[in-house]
Amino acid sequence: MGLWKRSIQWQLILSMGAALLTSILIVVGVYSAVVNRLTERFLVEEALPARVLAIRNDLERVLTAPITANAGIAANTFIQDWLAALPGGRAYAAERHDHLDCCVGKRQLLHRRGPGPGNQP
Repeated sequence: MGLWKRSIQWQLILSMGAALLTSILIVVGVYSAVVNRLTERFLVEEALPARVLAIRNDLERVLTAPITANAGIAANTFIQDWLAALPGGRAYAAERHDHLDCCVGKRQLLHRRGPGPGNQP
């Protein structure tokens, strides 16, 4: 307290320093809140949907490859003849054809329907 009563010059220096420190803290607090809000908005509205869409496209590409290969194999007449020549081959070929039709139908249904209402880009 002796320093506070000593002179008006010290009183001005201390009060201006306190005011400067307070204003710097307020500016830093407001700036960090604004940057936090902008970062969150960017991540939620742009980066996350783009990442989800990329993952969806990768999954679709990975999952359709076996179905496309199965369709090519099922349409191959040489393989159909070979399966028919095996013991019990006709039953196996018919079962495989039914399974392929089921898988292709589901893929076409999912492709036509597209993303759900919560996944719109």
